[in-house]
Amino acid sequence: MHALREEIPVEDDLHELRTSIDQKLERFDAKLERLDAKLDAGFQRQDVKLAGMLQQLGARVTAQDERFERQDAKQVMLLGKLDARFERQDERFERRDAKIEARFERMEAKIDRGFEALSSRRFAAWLAVLTSAATIAAAVLAFVLGGSHGH
Repeated sequence: MHALREEIPVEDDLHELRTSIDQKLERFDAKLERLDAKLDAGFQRQDVKLAGMLQQLGARVTAQDERFERQDAKQVMLLGKLDARFERQDERFERRDAKIEARFERMEAKIDRGFEALSSRRFAAWLAVLTSAATIAAAVLAFVLGGSHGH
C-alpha cells in the first residue's frame, strides 16, 4: 500500500486539480464579466431606445391633445352657431304662430258677429221683408207668366 502512495502523488494531483479548477473558475469569471458587460451594454442601448420611443410617444400625445383641443373648440363654436340658429328659428316660429293665432281670433270674431247678426231682431225684420218681397215677386211672375199661357 505504501508503494501505491508513492506511485500516485496525491498532493501533487490535488494541487494540479486545485490549479485547474482555479484556472477554470477564472475563465468562467472572465466570461461572466464579459457577458455582464454585454448585457449592461444591451440594457443601456435598450434604455436609450426606450427613452427615444417615450419621447416620440410624448410628442405624439401632445400633438394629439392639441388636435383634440382644436376640435373641441371648433365643436363648441359650431354648437354655439347651431344654438343661435335654433333660437332664431324659434323666434320666427313664435312670430308666425302669433300671426296665425291673431288671424284665427279675427276669423272667430267675424263668425261670432255673423251669428250675432243672425240672432238679432234686425235680421228677423229683414228676413220678413225679404220673404214678403220674394212672395210678391213670385205672385207677379206667376200672374205674368200664367196670363201669357192663357192666350
